[in-house]
Amino acid sequence: MIKIQRTVSIKLKDFPDTISDTFQAYTNALNYIANIAIQEKLCFSPFKLQKRIYHEVRKKFGLKSQMTINAIRLVTSTFKSAWKNKRFKLPNFSRKSILLNYPRDFKIINRQYLFLNTIYGRQKVEFVSGDHQRRYLDGSWQIGSGHLIKKRTGYYFNISVSKEIEDISLQETVDVIGVDIGQRYLAVASVPNSRCKFFKGGELKHKKERFRKTRSGLQSKGTRSSKRVLQRLSGRERRWQTDRNHTVSKQIVEFAKGYRRPIIVMEDLKGIRKTAKQRKEQRYFFHSWAFNELQRFVEYKAQGVGIPVFKIKPEYTSQVCPKCGHLTKSNGLQFICSFCGFSLHRDLLGSRNIATKFVVNRQALIGNGLQSTSPEVASVDVEGSKEQLRRSSATSS
Repeated sequence: MIKIQRTVSIKLKDFPDTISDTFQAYTNALNYIANIAIQEKLCFSPFKLQKRIYHEVRKKFGLKSQMTINAIRLVTSTFKSAWKNKRFKLPNFSRKSILLNYPRDFKIINRQYLFLNTIYGRQKVEFVSGDHQRRYLDGSWQIGSGHLIKKRTGYYFNISVSKEIEDISLQETVDVIGVDIGQRYLAVASVPNSRCKFFKGGELKHKKERFRKTRSGLQSKGTRSSKRVLQRLSGRERRWQTDRNHTVSKQIVEFAKGYRRPIIVMEDLKGIRKTAKQRKEQRYFFHSWAFNELQRFVEYKAQGVGIPVFKIKPEYTSQVCPKCGHLTKSNGLQFICSFCGFSLHRDLLGSRNIATKFVVNRQALIGNGLQSTSPEVASVDVEGSKEQLRRSSATSS
């Protein structure tokens, strides 16, 4: 069994003044706790800090017991993070969210009302939700913690829910879907010797370029009105890209659901921003490329429908010929093998090689039996191919 988690966001229909007062008291308590922690050198010990200041904070700010404990833990975790990032200093909290524990700090009644803990006691608040939110609150999902969030458009409440589903082992999977994540094409999903699906990224690139030019023009003006527009536009690009990643990830999972006991295989792109070389005009798009977010969306959406996700090392997936195993470094969208002349779209080649690499090494990955005796393509001699590539480059030069 594996545990999957989701976050359900609901909007409070009406909110009493007690919620605003609780936010203010919580923020003041955080700054007070941080000052005491600095003075008495208790920045990294939540238990010692709680023993020293717990009753004082409750009496001074009127916070409930669990709110006080959460505030103390938040302060110490902030200090630890600052120390790790070598930016240790006294923080100035201006909190826009409060962590609440279920069921001590909040309860949900009839999927319509919240009973929230405030400094004045429990308050009954009506919230607005749609069918998507209600299906997570029907009792089939286990409710965890909640975050009361203050935004410009009102108050929202984010609820963490979890559920255990049956895990599918690698031995039980049949069809392997390789997914190549990129920029020109956000993703290419394919099954060796079967169908494929392309997800274009041109619209996203064009939109990001428009955002960049608009932002650059407003920043160069520096007037009050331009700053107001920048504030209004802040986050719009990120939200648009997140929405696009949600759409693409959903379509990838739908593509995988059309196969029998599928598994989705992607590249492990951790650290690619440090290792990949980009030209100056490509750096903005490369460093604003949200590949990790897209992969996370694919993972959690796939797990929700019982499809396992696996990641492999990305070395040479776009340079190895699937027909002869020769290593060829090519530019542009078309891959052409310098040894056998095999030609294929480069991103499609990457997705097929990702799937094939998993198929060839599946037995080694699960640690059961020998390596597959009939892989879908021949095994690749990477070192030999690299040597051939060096010789061919030296000859051409």
